[in-house]
Amino acid sequence: MRGFKLYSALIEALIEHWRPEKHTFHFPSCETTITLENIAHQLVVRVNRAPVVSQNMYDLASLVYQVLGIWPPFDAIDDFRVRITWLESKFQVTDETTDEVVIFASRAYLLQLIGGVLLPDKSGNLEHTQYLRYLEDFVVCRNTSWDSTISAFLYRDLCNATIVQSVRKANVASYLILLHGIDSRL
Repeated sequence: MRGFKLYSALIEALIEHWRPEKHTFHFPSCETTITLENIAHQLVVRVNRAPVVSQNMYDLASLVYQVLGIWPPFDAIDDFRVRITWLESKFQVTDETTDEVVIFASRAYLLQLIGGVLLPDKSGNLEHTQYLRYLEDFVVCRNTSWDSTISAFLYRDLCNATIVQSVRKANVASYLILLHGIDSRL
């Protein structure tokens, strides 16, 4: 999950040019923003699908078992989040791995991708389990509007970063790779 090279100076410069009231970057030559089409193009996801709806009304251990096939130990759970280290250690695929275990490992990997790269929080070592129900059925997962959710997370984090920027260094957790895709002609 780790390995994306982010340029903090670029991110900070973009945050300085972010205008929360318009959700745009304001540069001397123009204004631009990250659109759903940009996200769909970079991530190869479909637009105009079913929305991601946050829901924290479930039995966490049962949901983890149902989707990932393993009961999580008590120390792997923190609120409605599961530890990345537990996911990484429990879901390994080898030549002898059964098809069922490959499916469970794929779901665990997708949870790490969603919660660690696309829609991260600032904890750095926990994944929110609210996305597990979208991973139970890969067709449902594919037909979910991840682009609008990623956009909303990114816009929220950029707006929050502009508020705290003058007080302390901004801590933006959203899918920052998108910021590297801002039109290079600017």
